[in-house]
Amino acid sequence: MRARNIKPGFFKNEELAACQPLSRLLFAGLWGMADREGRLEDRPKRIKAEVLPYDDAKVDPLLDELAGKKFITRYGVNGCRYIQINTFTSHQNPHKKERSSTIPAPKEHGINTIQYPKKPNISPADILNPDTVSLKPEKEESPEQKKPVRDPRLPQIDFNWETKEFTDITEEDRQGWAGAYPAVDIDQEIKKAREWLLSNPERKKKRYRRFITQWLARTQEHGGTKGYQPKKPPLPAGPARTEAKGRSEWDAAEAERQEADRRWRELDAYDRQSYLDKAQADLRTKWFGVETVAFLIFGEETAERKHESHSDHS
Repeated sequence: MRARNIKPGFFKNEELAACQPLSRLLFAGLWGMADREGRLEDRPKRIKAEVLPYDDAKVDPLLDELAGKKFITRYGVNGCRYIQINTFTSHQNPHKKERSSTIPAPKEHGINTIQYPKKPNISPADILNPDTVSLKPEKEESPEQKKPVRDPRLPQIDFNWETKEFTDITEEDRQGWAGAYPAVDIDQEIKKAREWLLSNPERKKKRYRRFITQWLARTQEHGGTKGYQPKKPPLPAGPARTEAKGRSEWDAAEAERQEADRRWRELDAYDRQSYLDKAQADLRTKWFGVETVAFLIFGEETAERKHESHSDHS
């Protein structure tokens, strides 16, 4: 027995399906017994021992059934009986080192068999004769093999080799790329891509939009454009701008308060007392300045009244 190919069409062939299940199994087994030309000795008992050793069946009627459907041809030469699998060379690719057939071909002895024309540049196992029953179903194109359809809504981007510039890049394209690749300087990277094209004129592209997008994506994956700082969006105009500015000032004041609180917690007891003494001295200096100004403006009496009022509050 030899290793042979069984194609999916074997199980869907309507003519073969009309045969008994054992006949279909026997037909596949004959391929393994046949030589590289699809011929074997017509010896039913030996065939049964090789293909159907565990089935209680007579092989001779099964062979007649296959011959009646023209899947095989049973013929004799010089008193010896042989079998020719009619579609063998159309569906099998024997190994190049397999021995040549020693069984005479049926056509050499006036026996008519179905012959299959060979087509150039096509493997014999893939040839199908339209006049016979095909064992290979129609090949369907898988989704992976289907060619992608370009989205007509996206305008095409080209590269003008005379001006050495990309053409038809819109502001909408730049904004879209900036949003998708925030760490990338879009204008700078487009210039780099242009220089790469000019340095490699033999590697022209057919789809420049895809080329630019992939260039920007790779730059983003490698950490973005070196030294690039994305621009912060401007504050909105009108009441929203005023509100946003107020929030910004409030956040700054809150951050300053938290920093002062942190510094206070880090001081020890001696440093805290020194801080309080300094604050009181600053307060006395401030009030001394106020009293001096009041004396100069309103006179000594007014200054004394302000001093007394300050003492009462203290």
